[in-house]
Amino acid sequence: MKCVKKTCTLLATAGMLSLLAVSPAFARTRLDGVMLDFSVGALREDTYPELTVTPGEQSLYEVVSAVYVDYVNPYTNQPNRYPTAEIVIKSKGDYYFRVSAESYFELYGMDVEYVDSRKSGDSTTMTLTVEFPEMGSSSIAAPAYVNLTDDGLASWAPVGDASEYEVTLVRDGKADLSTRTIVSGTSFNIAPLISRASTYSVRVVAISRYDNRVESSYVQSGTITVDDAKLEDFARAAESYASADGQWIETDSGTWYQNPDGTWPASCWQQIDGNWYFFNSHGYRQTGWILWNNQYYCCDSEGKMLADTITPDGYPVDASGVWQKNSSAS
Repeated sequence: MKCVKKTCTLLATAGMLSLLAVSPAFARTRLDGVMLDFSVGALREDTYPELTVTPGEQSLYEVVSAVYVDYVNPYTNQPNRYPTAEIVIKSKGDYYFRVSAESYFELYGMDVEYVDSRKSGDSTTMTLTVEFPEMGSSSIAAPAYVNLTDDGLASWAPVGDASEYEVTLVRDGKADLSTRTIVSGTSFNIAPLISRASTYSVRVVAISRYDNRVESSYVQSGTITVDDAKLEDFARAAESYASADGQWIETDSGTWYQNPDGTWPASCWQQIDGNWYFFNSHGYRQTGWILWNNQYYCCDSEGKMLADTITPDGYPVDASGVWQKNSSAS
């Protein structure tokens, strides 16, 4: 009986020591949820737009890092369809994260969507994986209706998530990589690139506006035959482009601008007669407020960009035409 009593005493003592060892954990305060606000900065040349993640309760937890990642679904072993980022969050003070589950997070801005999350062993660090469907797929559709006319004008239908297109001349069925050209619109005149009689076509590739490493498969136009007489026509036309003027063309759908070589601006700004104009993906001149590269610009009723002034609805824009969000009209 004495042995039993002594054993019980030892067990009780061990239990008390065990309780004391873990008791500091019970002094910590659990976080019942995490709220994050997502926004993007300027577009960058080599990756997706700059990402900013702001914690909803800055006194309770902080965002340590927010980076884009190449995410592979662990169940399907397939890469994620949309641009994906990994957010590392750390608790402050005596706070700790309770669970890692979709219902634990409130995510705002950019139509961000939850993908996955995991806690560190001590529950003080959370790694959250999210995706951005509004940035478009991490792949991009190929251009449609690629056409090449006898006078050397190539054109194609706009691709929604594209900001640029890569155009390559194909001579006698072989791509001439030295002619590869990046075009912001949906047309390109190949005449200046042709230096000898042959059979020609063009290949067009769409480039994602969110990541210029993401390109579509190419689409090739039909062919045209350029003989010596046509070659001379092309040379004369190329000489005239420098001295010729473009022209505004009014249609029922809107107003567009034809450059001297027959091409037209699309999904871009173009300076014409000293004024800047913005043209949508179909090439039509735009008026009012324009969102471009995460900055707001304002164009008047004739499409001219306003700069260093107050817009008709009372907002200040700087010398570059950018709306100054933190300034007020005087």
